[in-house]
Amino acid sequence: MAYLANTLYNVGVYDILESTDKTSKIGAVTCHYIPDICAFGLKAVSDLHPELDNVDRMDVVMGHYPAGTSIWDAVHFS
Repeated sequence: MAYLANTLYNVGVYDILESTDKTSKIGAVTCHYIPDICAFGLKAVSDLHPELDNVDRMDVVMGHYPAGTSIWDAVHFS
């Protein structure tokens, strides 16, 4: 993992799954009009108790998803 991280860092890639204005808008609009898709996606990657979610605010949550992380954080947690 560290070799891959060094290679990415050397070519100028410092983040993974970073949030951009475009991804935030797409997530927010999709979740506003089709909240079931976002609820399914959230459950698939992180949500153990979907019955506790406030689906009315899912567009706000998905407007910030994915938040991303640095390459070095991924190396650290691996």
